[in-house]
Amino acid sequence: MKSAGLTKRLYQRDIPIFITSFVIAVLLIQYFVAFQPVDVVRGAILSWANIISLMIWLFASVVLIMVHTRRVSAGSKGSRRDYFESIIILGTFLFFVVIALSDPANLDRNYVYTLIYAQFAGDIFVATEAVAVTHTAYNIWKRVCQSRFTPEILVLVFVFIAMWLRDIIFVTFYVPQAKMFGDWLEAVPYLTVNRAITLTTAIGTLIVAVRALVGKEPGIIEMELA
Repeated sequence: MKSAGLTKRLYQRDIPIFITSFVIAVLLIQYFVAFQPVDVVRGAILSWANIISLMIWLFASVVLIMVHTRRVSAGSKGSRRDYFESIIILGTFLFFVVIALSDPANLDRNYVYTLIYAQFAGDIFVATEAVAVTHTAYNIWKRVCQSRFTPEILVLVFVFIAMWLRDIIFVTFYVPQAKMFGDWLEAVPYLTVNRAITLTTAIGTLIVAVRALVGKEPGIIEMELA
């Protein structure tokens, strides 16, 4: 394998796997073992995860605005669906910017912004969650019917049943441990892996951005606008 291939494999697969495994291990050890050095490492990991993630979110937002602005400026030359989708996204963005600037002292913390955003985001979250739960249940059932019992499917079935039982009042009333276990499953394993993946994705995006700046590969913005 050429050196270029090895380098690409290193930062696209090996480094992310190592970072994810390390972060998960630290967070899990800190949960079960009270040891001050591990607590310090955990605090540093979470602080840098927030810093890097916020940088990447800002970068992603700029890319999205540029992509949708380019679509709208191009008019109906491209896909009409993409054109109207970009209009809706940019219109929503400008709408919330205007509301935020209506109270410059508080920006996104003013009452009108918070009320509209909570309702808007809440409806989207409920709809997305309903679709995700339905898709997960269908996917699990389809795999089970096809007798494809892989470790991933067994984990999905176990987690799905545990979270489903946690939300049934009849079950939690007679078996309160079901809710306790479901809450622990969400607060510890899920949150730990989620934080590790978020940090790894942010670092990976940062690496790609740096490589683009030095001309080693196409930049993210160039690939999105292509």
